[in-house]
Amino acid sequence: MKKAVLIALIAVAFVHLCAREASAQTGIIRWIAKLSGPGPLEAYGYELYPLCVGKKTGRTRAGGQPMERSQIDAQPFAPDFDLNCRSFSREHPLVKIGFQMADFRGDNGLEYDPSVPESLSDTVHGKIYSLTGDVSLVSGTFDLGGAVGRMHFTGTPAGALTHPLYEIRGTINLIPLINWKKVRSRSVPVPERYRMDWFQFRLSINVIPGGLEDTDFGAIPGTFGPTDTEVSFTPTILVNFGNLFDW
Repeated sequence: MKKAVLIALIAVAFVHLCAREASAQTGIIRWIAKLSGPGPLEAYGYELYPLCVGKKTGRTRAGGQPMERSQIDAQPFAPDFDLNCRSFSREHPLVKIGFQMADFRGDNGLEYDPSVPESLSDTVHGKIYSLTGDVSLVSGTFDLGGAVGRMHFTGTPAGALTHPLYEIRGTINLIPLINWKKVRSRSVPVPERYRMDWFQFRLSINVIPGGLEDTDFGAIPGTFGPTDTEVSFTPTILVNFGNLFDW
């Protein structure tokens, strides 16, 4: 139990992001880099996927005896709770369902009426919560998926602000790609395929439907121009600590 809590805290993917001054452009956590509204912002986040659908390899947290490849091939696709999908084959399609969270905090660079207390106009902070789903394809080298969630701003004169957000993403597991010949020839032992997912490159399309308005934050109208739906393309490097350290 203690190890599971540690994994949840340090987590599957840890992203540190220093966001630039917000302009009336696009974005949300690593997404939040170009978000219209207050800024600059700094965010810390992690991602976990505890529910998996695929074929088991026989590997478990207690060790386990890996199955023969013919035994793995003969299995039906089935769901199971397994943090990081440790016991699932990467040589077959694998569905990973989980969540991501982020905390962000930064300067509130918007313009406010002089009567607004500094405590409500100096800093903005909040959280992002999303449900995620990804499908691992091409011998576990590429993932396609997305996320649906909400961002929750606090610390502004207008009070708490909650807004929906969406993400469409593609992820490349770089270590299997580097070792592509070994992966395709199946010369990599089944237990080691789990550990090869630790270093990833992700390209996300991030969407904030309806955009954000300066009045949403209680700022003086005209601080930044009104926006429609905001869309951004965001590259991210992720380190999967669970796979890297074989947790």
